[in-house]
Amino acid sequence: YGGGAGGIFDEEVRTRTYFGAKYPEGLKRYDNLDAFYGTGFAQRHSASIEGGNEALSLRLGVLYNNNKGPIQGTDNESINIKLTGSSKIGSKLTIGSYLNMISQKTNKTYKGSGSPMISVLSWPSLIDIRDRYTATGDRRLVGTSLGGELDNPLWAMENNPNWDKVNRVITNVNFRYTATDWLSFQGAVGADIYSMQILGAYHPQSYNANVASSAYSGGGINTSAQNSRLFNGNLFAIAKKDFGKFKPVIRLGLDASDNSVQTNSQFGTRFYQPNFYSLNNTDPTTQRVAYQDVLIRKMGAIAQAELGYDDMLYLTLTGRQDFTSTLPIDNYTFFYPSAALSFVFSELPVFKKMAWLSEGKLRGGWAQTGKDARTAYITKTKLIAQGTTGGGFGVDVTLGNPNLKAEFTTSIDLGIDLGFFNNRLSANFSYYKLTSDGQITAPRLSYATGAILAYINSGKIVNQGFELSLKGSPIRKPDFTWDVGVNMTRTKGKLTALPGDQETFYVSDSWLFDNVRRQYFVGSSISGLSSQEYMRNKNGEILISPGNGLPIKDSNWTQIGDTNPDFGIGLTNNFTYKNFNLSFLFDIRKGGDIYNATELYLYARGLSKTSLDREEPRIIKGVLRDGLENTANPTQNNIVVIPYITTSYYSTSFNTIDFIEKDINWIRLKDVTLGYNLPKSVFANSKTFKSASVFFTGTDLWLLTNYTGVDPSVNGLSAASGGTGGSGIDFGSFGQPRSFSLGVRVGF
Repeated sequence: YGGGAGGIFDEEVRTRTYFGAKYPEGLKRYDNLDAFYGTGFAQRHSASIEGGNEALSLRLGVLYNNNKGPIQGTDNESINIKLTGSSKIGSKLTIGSYLNMISQKTNKTYKGSGSPMISVLSWPSLIDIRDRYTATGDRRLVGTSLGGELDNPLWAMENNPNWDKVNRVITNVNFRYTATDWLSFQGAVGADIYSMQILGAYHPQSYNANVASSAYSGGGINTSAQNSRLFNGNLFAIAKKDFGKFKPVIRLGLDASDNSVQTNSQFGTRFYQPNFYSLNNTDPTTQRVAYQDVLIRKMGAIAQAELGYDDMLYLTLTGRQDFTSTLPIDNYTFFYPSAALSFVFSELPVFKKMAWLSEGKLRGGWAQTGKDARTAYITKTKLIAQGTTGGGFGVDVTLGNPNLKAEFTTSIDLGIDLGFFNNRLSANFSYYKLTSDGQITAPRLSYATGAILAYINSGKIVNQGFELSLKGSPIRKPDFTWDVGVNMTRTKGKLTALPGDQETFYVSDSWLFDNVRRQYFVGSSISGLSSQEYMRNKNGEILISPGNGLPIKDSNWTQIGDTNPDFGIGLTNNFTYKNFNLSFLFDIRKGGDIYNATELYLYARGLSKTSLDREEPRIIKGVLRDGLENTANPTQNNIVVIPYITTSYYSTSFNTIDFIEKDINWIRLKDVTLGYNLPKSVFANSKTFKSASVFFTGTDLWLLTNYTGVDPSVNGLSAASGGTGGSGIDFGSFGQPRSFSLGVRVGF
């Protein structure tokens, strides 16, 4: 169907909604998705040299990466140089160090509702997306308004830059000193220093610079320069002495870190020259500058006792006292212990007689882990410089919390490790339960507090699950081997309590499209999705508006899906035949829901296949909300709706739960590598070449799934959002790209 509304098609009218008449036969249309998404190319080159003797060894490695993404204008280029060395000074002292230098630049695309990935989905097929400039070099429009439509995706990639540059140096010096045959000392000091530059901008003609209430009016630019310096160090004393069958190891130590980050951010709008991306090119009256200086210091004192008996029974006890600058002075230090016990029962005489049993071990543990706030300066309410007339300071939107405490996670794990037939077959099983109490989060507050957010110690979350690993070598012959491994995992998380009288908590960052967000209710899954469903009467019948015959949406939020899978399986196989090697990995997932927001976006605009029945009249089953809906004889809906005419049937009256795809499964051929090692005889007479091999790798080559979208492995947010974030939310995602690589390794 073509653009427009009410079943009327006008070739001269260009819109992003497609409720017009069917396209006439013979009308030229363009494959704009194919024009936007291309084939990426990556190259990776590395070289290393090493040498030395018993007293001194050195290694120098260089790695170069250049990756061009499947979206035009996205790429990453980096160079990594690492120098590693170790020296043995006398019989008691060993010193090691490394220096790692990294430089990289990444050109990215914007994500979200105004991104090129969303725009390309609704770009009119009657217009060639490649025809993105007018004769005068301006942005070519579908309609008539710069702020009335999303940018041409190709134009956006060329005119709305979004990149970051990082230069980083990581260094470490470590030592080990053997004082006596039972006492030694080891320690390390290190530094991680980097500078990062970030630029994001919108061209003056872009949608985001012209849409109503835009913060980028007339073109806008955000830049920031961040300098980070992390110093860390540790020192341990280790006492180890055997007393017959009793073999204790005692460790006492300290570690400390000092992390300083300075960030200069600048913002400006109203470009003087449209294609010059610099703060100097903006109106001085719009410019804003912010400076942030963050210093976080942490220190820990650790004591550990490993008590072993007869190479059979091992008990490990650990205690740690942490000190941190991100918590209030009254709560800045906290202690957490742990204990682990393992029993190697295969060392018992009765089991040693069993030739088929190679290893058998039972293990169990209990541990607490304390964690401070990852954000500094949240214990007091900050004052923020105001950009309004008169200036001065105002109270920050984030309320300080002088009573903040460390969060704690208590874990219990039980397991067994088994090996059979000289370890040609092995099995490992672990069960765990994690209880996290007082997690530090920043929920939205009642505006009556005078603030919007506050970091608090939230409720209690319980995670439990298991991991099962099986490995085997069905075939081991001189010229042919076959190794296989399978790993199965399952985890479930539940929110069991919230602070105060709260009943729910939601993650605002996950509210990406329409009314679906990551929201937790007491007693519900921590990977749940919530939304607003249709209103219903006391009998569960849908309430229909007497005015238009369409369902009425409820204003209350309920959980409508859970993105957590039932289990995941990884299956690996490795075959070796003479100088050939073949390995492949299957990634398998069972269950878990996905919010297909991309499909909903298309559905609301008449671009989904599920909207092809638009010409069919229908009466939506339900009862009218006419005051009789909860009586014994509610009025049954009898209003005929023709979506072809009443397009709000698709654009606003949908039920979001219809776009939560339930119980999604997949089998993915994740990785396949075929390699060949040249015979050593080839290099027998060479003084330069010692070895050589070639390999071919393919990733994400095949996918079998019941998901109707592009790829079920989706995340609408980045890892920075924390928690379960945007996993299982598909909005403008383009899936895992199929990639092929060819490599050569040469030894000199």
